[in-house]
Amino acid sequence: MPTISHAILGGAIALVFYGLTNSPSWNSEKRFTERMVILFALNSFIGPDIFTMLHAFNINPDGIPIRSFVHSILGWPVWCLGIMWIWYYVINLKSDEQTKLSRKSTLLLLVAAGEIHFYLDFLDNGVNLIGFGDWRILLTLEDHFLTGTSYPYGPLHEIAPWFSMTEMFIIGIVFMILLIYSLFRWQLKYTVLIAGAFLILIFVLYFLFGSVVFAHENDFGITLYFTLFFLVPIILMILAIE
Repeated sequence: MPTISHAILGGAIALVFYGLTNSPSWNSEKRFTERMVILFALNSFIGPDIFTMLHAFNINPDGIPIRSFVHSILGWPVWCLGIMWIWYYVINLKSDEQTKLSRKSTLLLLVAAGEIHFYLDFLDNGVNLIGFGDWRILLTLEDHFLTGTSYPYGPLHEIAPWFSMTEMFIIGIVFMILLIYSLFRWQLKYTVLIAGAFLILIFVLYFLFGSVVFAHENDFGITLYFTLFFLVPIILMILAIE
């Protein structure tokens, strides 16, 4: 994915968090600070491409075995455990107790930034699940997330062939009613739990009945892709706010 796309998306998300948490209507002392914006935006921009950027200096990074490890879904968080100490020092230069980032926030923002980076890379040529040197396990949207025709029927389809999109629609309506009710009547944590239960149920029914419950469209793969590479990073950013 062209580098400028990473800069635009990462910077935009960071600025949205900054704007929301620093607005007069924000009812919490926790803030997404200027240092958080810089840390997240820079690492969603360059982060997993740290070795690929050597091309800009006419240096071929293909001989660096760890390059494919860093630019992988499982490798990036491990890499962050090491670079967190460097970023923790750099991002806190000339900070005080009010502006200093904790190690936890630094690590969470680094991981979130890399996964947002992969969110865009998947739209191009896919991303390594893991890799080292020339060996890699590559995931792509076409082969691994466009599931509508690759998994049409599950093991329970023959037992209950009547279970299809109609029943899924009814289940969805029930959960929407529960979510609306919980927003007005219960604490936010219960709304989150209901939403999580709905997401888990979607995955379970997909495996049991196949994509027939989504009219053979790509709902499962798209939901999984969005959850892993957008929703989870956003949650990590929320947890990083201090």
